[in-house]
Amino acid sequence: MMRRSALDPAKGWIDEMLRSNLTAPPKQRHTNKRILDRLRDEYGFTAVAYITLNDYLRVRRPQIKEQTDRARAVHPGPRRVLGGRPRGHRPGGGHPSLDRSPPSAPPAA
Repeated sequence: MMRRSALDPAKGWIDEMLRSNLTAPPKQRHTNKRILDRLRDEYGFTAVAYITLNDYLRVRRPQIKEQTDRARAVHPGPRRVLGGRPRGHRPGGGHPSLDRSPPSAPPAA
């Protein structure tokens, strides 16, 4: 029989925070201390030591990332092209549809 962890009641909340980290900008991701603070402040959960939380996070972070990566491989979202130039864009010039130069005159005979 497996011994229950002091974290058991909070594991769902912690996993949700870890999942939100996957899409958050780097500066807004939850650190271990921030997760502990949120558990205490927002959920009133004070029954866990910092080292216990660290041990759980060390194992759980890679598991959640792997689960999410597998889910994305099975159900990929729409493809997005990041960066680059719009089609028809000429380097150094404006967009072709915005070019206001007059049509060229026919060659003289």
